[in-house]
Amino acid sequence: MQSLNHVNIIEILGYDKADTLEPEMVMPYRSGSLSTFVGLKMPDAQYEQACRDILEQMLCALDYLVNFGVVHRDLKPENILYDHGVSPGRYIFQLADFGLANHQKLAKTMCGTVTYQAPELWPELSGLSESSYQQSPKIDVWSLYEAFVAMSSKMKAFPPRGKYGMSELYKISKTLLLDSVKIHKQLAPMAELEPDRRASAAWMLNSLFEGRGMTTRPGKIEPYYPPGTVLPRPARVQTAPRRQWSSNMDIDEPQNMAPPAIIFPQGGRADVDIPIIVHTRAVLDRRDAQLRFWTLFYFPSIPEEDSVQVDDHETPGEVVI
Repeated sequence: MQSLNHVNIIEILGYDKADTLEPEMVMPYRSGSLSTFVGLKMPDAQYEQACRDILEQMLCALDYLVNFGVVHRDLKPENILYDHGVSPGRYIFQLADFGLANHQKLAKTMCGTVTYQAPELWPELSGLSESSYQQSPKIDVWSLYEAFVAMSSKMKAFPPRGKYGMSELYKISKTLLLDSVKIHKQLAPMAELEPDRRASAAWMLNSLFEGRGMTTRPGKIEPYYPPGTVLPRPARVQTAPRRQWSSNMDIDEPQNMAPPAIIFPQGGRADVDIPIIVHTRAVLDRRDAQLRFWTLFYFPSIPEEDSVQVDDHETPGEVVI
């Protein structure tokens, strides 16, 4: 967290008890979160502008996190802080509470607040294949759209109120969210059920705000695939065929190899400069599941007239390491 440096992400001033299960972090004081922001008295036009600012600034924060491979995983109004901006009547918003954040390669566990969770976290209720999607920055894009819908209605139309089980609460939330797309048509790319089709934060910034505050380079923006378009197939990775150990190892025969040169240094001992071909094989011995390496040293034959007597214990052969 301390390595993150963005105007729309709360900074860490310091920390304590980092080696315990309850570390403490020191962060700057802010006026409140979006859950209290809805109670502020202001003209409707000013509130609508504030909602647009929330969307733009949080898209900037999410796009910044993408470049660090970080997924927040718990984006909701309570985790977006606000403070007064430089201009009168304007506010600055910051993403906070990274307690559930993780690197996208490590993010696997179920997490977040049910009403703001993305469909890929509920594959059985969303008609998605559980094995097809990993947790990615796209889950934060979905959550941001839900937070925007909640804020635009001052939390009256969303999230749902009442006592529900988790799965029932998710289904109601998803229905309300998809219905809201009819009102917020420009934000429909953020509410795609399939994460592969869902727009990225950079794409939304480029589409709605002319790319202001975007960290991703324009040429690196992940494309958006509207419903009805064909998704590109991922490259198929061909796995190497399994090979079992065989005693019949193939040895490359030397091609056009020069005869060995015999050198007689001082002292009378004959040293032979002989080229060798080395083959190393790594195989898995199924009996004890240990990786073993076999190295073969191949010495080309030496003409009789140039042959040198070598002790038996120095005779090269197959060496098992």
